[in-house]
Amino acid sequence: MNFDLTEEQQQLRALVREFADREVAPGAGERDQHET
Repeated sequence: MNFDLTEEQQQLRALVREFADREVAPGAGERDQHET
């Protein structure tokens, strides 16, 4: 069995990671502190 990600899956993973780093992570600490 080959469990490696396909090229398309790797690209999607990178895109989601970039989005999370840019849009989600910057406010994560504040949201955690305020439990929102």
